Formats: sequence, structure tokens, C-alpha cells
Amino acid sequence: MKRKVSLVSMLLALALAVVGCGGGTSTGANISTGGSTNPVQTAEPSPAAQDTIVITHQLGETPVPVNPQKVVVFDFGILDTLDLLGVEVAGLPQGNVPPYLIQYTHGNYTNVGTLQEPDFEALSALDPDLIIISARTATHYEALSELAPTIYLAVDTNNYMESFKQNMETIGAIFQKEEQVAAELKKIEDKIAEVRAKVAGGSEKALILLSNDK
Repeated sequence: MKRKVSLVSMLLALALAVVGCGGGTSTGANISTGGSTNPVQTAEPSPAAQDTIVITHQLGETPVPVNPQKVVVFDFGILDTLDLLGVEVAGLPQGNVPPYLIQYTHGNYTNVGTLQEPDFEALSALDPDLIIISARTATHYEALSELAPTIYLAVDTNNYMESFKQNMETIGAIFQKEEQVAAELKKIEDKIAEVRAKVAGGSEKALILLSNDK
């Protein structure tokens, strides 16, 4: 049940972080809505083809296929999300994979280098339909985009929950998992509310350490 353990730990960490920072009640993010001063992910149907959507992200605007078959992921948080949603991946950096994702270090998954140094030869041979990156791989965005549609889905540490939700909803739009994503986000919001209720009025203090991609 390593899968369950990792998800419960993630939910608790998010809940504690929001409570500790005094965040307000989280509202559902609409991935089709912009207007923020920070770059956010949006997903819109492409006029060129109904089986393609356009993802607007921090590094650009990328048309991507709906339900891509060969997905490469350079972010273990996104890999965890895809695993939760039952989305198969074709390739990933297999070094330093978290224990709860250890199944991706063997089997039919292609090792595509490291988070900082993609293996372009392996990627070219794999011929992916979609590449998902975050901060550690951002410097290779242009080169990766020449191989396949590439989107940037890092979380914003200054607006963690909202960017996390936007990433989840973007993934849901790409893989037509919107209802499943909404259900998982509801679980997170319920967990946050539960933790907030437990610590309301308490005088205890806690130190929360979050690791990011930088």
C-alpha cells in the first residue's frame, strides 16, 4: 500500500502548509481562466483539431494531443499524479526515483536521462507524444520542444495550493480525467478543512519544510 501512504502524506503536508501559512479557504481553480499576474496553466480546445488542446504555461503556449499515448515526465510530483489517475507513462529519469514510485525503475519504461540532463538520443528513439517538465529541466525547454510538445508544470512555492490545483486540472484536461481530478482535489480540500478545524485556536507551533524543484 505504498501508493496510499504517499498520498496520505502528501495530503497532510499540504493541509499543514496551508494552515501554517494562514491561507484562506481554497476555491476551485478553472484552468480555462487567466487573469493572474503570475503565469498559469490554461487549457483551451484548438481550432485546428478537436483532439488537440492548447496549454498556456509559464514557458509558452503548446498545442498537445488529447490522451497522448507516449508520455515522458521530468517531474516526480507529476508522475505521482499520473500514477494516481491511472495514466501510463513511457519514459522518465530513473535515477533518484522516490520509493513509492519505485515501480517506474523497471519494466517497459525508458530511462530518459536525469532531471537536469535529458538523454536526447533516448528521447528521439522513444518519439514521445508529450513531454512534461518542471524547474530542474526548464533550461532544456526549447530543445525538448523540438522533439515533442513540451509543457512546464512546476508548482509555485508562493502560491502552492492554487498552482498544485491548476497542474492537476491541466493534467485532467489533457487526459480527459476531469471528474477524477475534481474528486481528488475535493479530498485534499476536505483534509485541509479537517486539519484547520483541529488546530483552530491552538497555541502549538510547527515547522513545515517543503522541498521544491530549484
